[in-house]
Amino acid sequence: MEQRTYHGKVTPRDIADVLVSRFTSDDLSAVTTGDGEKIIVNIRSVGYQGGRTALAVGLSPVSDGVMVTVGDHNLLGVAADLVQTGLGALRNPLVLIGEIDDVA
Repeated sequence: MEQRTYHGKVTPRDIADVLVSRFTSDDLSAVTTGDGEKIIVNIRSVGYQGGRTALAVGLSPVSDGVMVTVGDHNLLGVAADLVQTGLGALRNPLVLIGEIDDVA
C-alpha cells in the first residue's frame, strides 16, 4: 500500500472524477463509493483478456490537500488463468494454441 499527499485546492471528489473518466473504457471499469469526505475508487478489468485485475484508490481530505492511498494490485486473476491453462494443457496439449494469449 502506498500513500501520497497532494497539496493545493483539490478535493477527493475532483480526483475521483478524473480517475473514473480516465479508467472507464472497453476493458476497464472505475466506480466510486463513499461520501463526500472519504471516497474509494475501484478500478478493475472488465474482460478476460490478460486475466482479471483490480486496484483500489482511497481518497481523503487533509488540511492542505488530499491523501491518496493506492492498494496492492490484485494479480490473482492472472495467476488463476495461467493455472487453468496449464491444467487444460495436461489433458490436451492442443489447448495451448487456443490459450496462447494467457501463456504469453
